[in-house]
Amino acid sequence: MKILIADDERTIREGLCKAIDWRSQGFQEVLEASDGKEACQIIKTRRPDVVLLDIRMPEMTGLEVLAAFQEEENTPGFILLSGYGEFDYAREALRLGALDYLLKPCSMEEVIRSVLKAVKGKRDSLPADKNYYHQAILSAGPKGQKYSPAVEQALNYMLAHLADQDLSLTKVAREELFLHPDYFGKLFKKEVGDKFLTVLMNMRISYATKIIDSSKEHLKISALAGMVGLGNNVAYFSQVFKKAYGVLPSRYEK
Repeated sequence: MKILIADDERTIREGLCKAIDWRSQGFQEVLEASDGKEACQIIKTRRPDVVLLDIRMPEMTGLEVLAAFQEEENTPGFILLSGYGEFDYAREALRLGALDYLLKPCSMEEVIRSVLKAVKGKRDSLPADKNYYHQAILSAGPKGQKYSPAVEQALNYMLAHLADQDLSLTKVAREELFLHPDYFGKLFKKEVGDKFLTVLMNMRISYATKIIDSSKEHLKISALAGMVGLGNNVAYFSQVFKKAYGVLPSRYEK
């Protein structure tokens, strides 16, 4: 497999290339690009499996690169990197088909986790199409419901970070929204109609079924649980899945 790291900041680009043992993660080749135009050309000619793409780059922005490949088949798994907190960037990245959105500075563990998720979640095999996120948000609450900016941001963040085992109401409230968890919890339930944890679990189980439906190969339950943020409790994942769909993930796959 190949991975492309595109960032106009040399220290960040080279740091990501050298700080992670990409070969141990299954990548035989690590490609680099210092601007959006170069990244676009490398994607066309070298066909990397995963692309770490900075939002703000000269020549072409990360979003413009992503948009250039939106309609193509067998595109890489795109992960957007940004040092900017404006959530409009994340929302647009997801709309264009990005599999994840990371805010810099991010830990190497976050990058690795996101990249491994992207390997399994490339758009030609897993449910990363631009409609999935929108449909999942709509299904999270009453039909036609319009959410406040905070709740909408939370729902989008949840969908973009389902593989994060540490995802919680407190984390979203404090680190993403800068709100008190108690206040945010009440606001979320009032607008969405269910508690944060209930909605998060529904998203995770729904995403798991889409992974199974779209996967071209058999997935171990432990791997599937990890991809939806429940890798540390596989038994619980199987239990909740069966409660939702009447069968265990292994039976659902068949």
